[in-house]
Order: sequence, then structure tokens, then C-alpha cells
Amino acid sequence: MKHLLMEAKNEIVSLRRQNELLSAQVRVVNIFEAALFGPRPQQGMSPDVVWAIEKKLVELDKQPAQP
Repeated sequence: MKHLLMEAKNEIVSLRRQNELLSAQVRVVNIFEAALFGPRPQQGMSPDVVWAIEKKLVELDKQPAQP
């Protein structure tokens, strides 16, 4: 169990570091894009996947059990 928790912790730390690096890269790309092509038009946000899954789970919980 301890080994599994250590692996999970290490994976989360690694993913956080990757996110930091990717975030910096996105900022640089956005700066170059704005300089080359001007500002982008405003777009709506994409739906939150976790929210959509939770909504579906609530819907499934409300349905009667299928035999």
C-alpha cells in the first residue's frame, strides 16, 4: 500500500511539473500568436469534464435499478 501511495504522489508531482512547463510554453505561444496575428476573438469556455461526469452520475443514481 505504501509503495502505491508513493507512486501516486510521485506521479502527481511529476504531472504538476509538466503542467508548469506546458503553461509557460502556452504563454509564449500566445504572445507570439498575438504579435503575429492580433488578438483572438472571444470564445466560450469548454465544459468541465468532471462536472459533466458528476452530472451523469447523479442522473444514473436517480434512475430505478435495472434487473
